[in-house]
Amino acid sequence: MKLAYVLLAMLAISAVANARTLQSDDEEWKESLHNATQTAITDAQAKWAVAVSGARKHMQDTKAAIDVAISGARNHFEEAKKKLDAEKNVSGSRAVPVSGARVAPTPLPAPVPAPLPSPDTHKWELPSKDDLIAALSG
Repeated sequence: MKLAYVLLAMLAISAVANARTLQSDDEEWKESLHNATQTAITDAQAKWAVAVSGARKHMQDTKAAIDVAISGARNHFEEAKKKLDAEKNVSGSRAVPVSGARVAPTPLPAPVPAPLPSPDTHKWELPSKDDLIAALSG
């Protein structure tokens, strides 16, 4: 019986020793997990800061490019407007050429004669090539 008590006492001592070992391992594991979590959080915050910084830079670059495009368009419009205003006289109509000579309006081309109905077939026929040349040459 004493042997059983001795064995039981040894078993209890072994269990307590194992429990302390597990508790110390558990503390080390908790600390390791805490350190890994903190490292992951720090890395994520750094990556987030870089991403936000990159996005802000991209937005600023895009805004600058848009401002340049708007400025260029505005300058082009102002130049075209100045050129158009310079070509107008006081009454608002287009000015005569610098030489002072009046420019005659461009005459319209002579109308092409309509095809005439043929008395034989009562169908429309196209004019001959010579008739077209004569009509176009005026």
